[in-house]
Amino acid sequence: MADWLDEINYYDETMNQKVRVLVYGESGSGKTTFASTFPNVLFIDSDRGGRTLKQKHIPFIPLVRERGVYKKLIQSLIKLKTEPTVGDYKLETLVIDGITSLAEIFLYEIMRFPDKPGRKPKDPLIEKPDWDDYSMLGSRLLMLHVQLADMPFNVVVTGLPMLEKDEVTGGFIGKVNVIGGFRNSIAKHYDEVYFLTMQSNRNETHSIAHLRKFKYYEAKSRDNLDPEVIDPSYDKLFSVSNES
Repeated sequence: MADWLDEINYYDETMNQKVRVLVYGESGSGKTTFASTFPNVLFIDSDRGGRTLKQKHIPFIPLVRERGVYKKLIQSLIKLKTEPTVGDYKLETLVIDGITSLAEIFLYEIMRFPDKPGRKPKDPLIEKPDWDDYSMLGSRLLMLHVQLADMPFNVVVTGLPMLEKDEVTGGFIGKVNVIGGFRNSIAKHYDEVYFLTMQSNRNETHSIAHLRKFKYYEAKSRDNLDPEVIDPSYDKLFSVSNES
């Protein structure tokens, strides 16, 4: 067995650091545009948000409600882990756009095409999921994040927000809108979490990344940056000059 001491690295500017970023906000807040600023991106498009990127020659894989969609996605991630290329395109960033709609696609497949013995198909459009459906969804979302954690490149995941009122303070707790209880633990799988809004001032419109908008999901290890970053991009948030 190899000695772990032979595998020591150092956290310095020469180290090729990869980041896992969770960014959430309302539709039109700039999540997809922000994700597209990362180097050499490949989009896993589950909600057709990439239509805003028509002028950019960016590869993407569309996901739809179909039998086997979860298995196909996991197999694709496993292949990308060992072969991070799309033709001549060297992949440096994987974007899942977005986790809110992806969870809905997973739940649809779980209900419509059950693979558990004794489970009958249900129509997700008129029937409600039961406890087993939610449990299976949570397991799939967890396994997805286990795969994402092992990817040898940047990972960016977008999502819609869910605001829950804090009965103690009267304010709101911001979470990523993911069906089931996984939304309560999703942030721990990421290095950075940002909440995006779109703000208009006279004739200008800007996307704003909030690092500490909601205490529930705060960006980690970004104390060297302002609480709000205007028109966020990969270079603004992760360039060597911004690292403390």
